[in-house]
Amino acid sequence: MKILGSFKRKIRNVGIGRKRQVLTPAELIDKYIRGNISKKEHNYLDWWVGNDPRNMKIFEDLTESISRKVTRKQKTESTIEAKARRIATLLAGYMRNNLTLDEQCELDEWIGASDKNLKLFKELTDPKRVQLALELFSD
Repeated sequence: MKILGSFKRKIRNVGIGRKRQVLTPAELIDKYIRGNISKKEHNYLDWWVGNDPRNMKIFEDLTESISRKVTRKQKTESTIEAKARRIATLLAGYMRNNLTLDEQCELDEWIGASDKNLKLFKELTDPKRVQLALELFSD
């Protein structure tokens, strides 16, 4: 249980000046993976990893686990952005009146998926709002 005790123990006085943070090795590893670890925090992490071969194993396991989670989150965000771009393209095609039958079906499916989508569709395609937006952008 020494490993878990070492792992759960917080590393104190990580920070600069009067602002001190109390971080666990897991938090330092997370910061390391995300690329926002300070030099002092990195030094503490290096010390902790080098202090015990079991810590190295924990570091390797957590690094792999956190990397997978970050990658999964990035893929999810990319998927959401791609879907948003696709809907924007379909809306633009609708407003130009040049959607194919498949695209119209795809847009109809999105609109019918939720009341929120229907409301957004109505707001974005409202002729008065479109005209106002065009006037604002033309200035």
